[in-house]
Amino acid sequence: MLTLGACAGSGTPTPSTTPHAEASSTSPSATPTPVQDPADPTTWIVSADGVGPARLGQSVAGAVAAMSSYVDVSDPAGCPNPRVTFLGPAGSTVANAPLLLIADEQGSLVGIAFTESGPRTVDGIGVGSTAAAVAQAYPHAVPGTRGPSSVPNLVTVQGIPGWISFELDGGGTTIDQVSVTSGGPPPYEYCG
Repeated sequence: MLTLGACAGSGTPTPSTTPHAEASSTSPSATPTPVQDPADPTTWIVSADGVGPARLGQSVAGAVAAMSSYVDVSDPAGCPNPRVTFLGPAGSTVANAPLLLIADEQGSLVGIAFTESGPRTVDGIGVGSTAAAVAQAYPHAVPGTRGPSSVPNLVTVQGIPGWISFELDGGGTTIDQVSVTSGGPPPYEYCG
């Protein structure tokens, strides 16, 4: 089941420490920027600004239009929150859509989350990466929790304008969700 659509609970993530770390790459600035194809999520770069063609502050409609390989599969029966848009390949449902867009009251993106391998940071971190790889790429990332767990299951890189959060699977070893959110870790749940 997709953790993006979880509707139970009401906690908020709480980082255990608050050091500031840059959400940008540790790579030299002379490194050429890879070409991102809006139709190919495997080329999308995750940064403090967004994921691929979806940028924080952009209109949700603009982000949906830019992601030509995905369609809007939102369904109020599966997620009654009107500020959440689920995107996936044709035939997807809210339960298995790999991409989620979260809007503010004006319809601007304040969060992007995904559960599919493909998009990566410039340091190569994304869904399927190990917790050890995140720690090596971002040694100043802040551990925290998302959900009812008291065991740290979230690692957040604080940046501007957004924070990149890597959520660990139940075993705490592999990234199974990546989120870019405005000014804080992702909420515990999106639909309630």
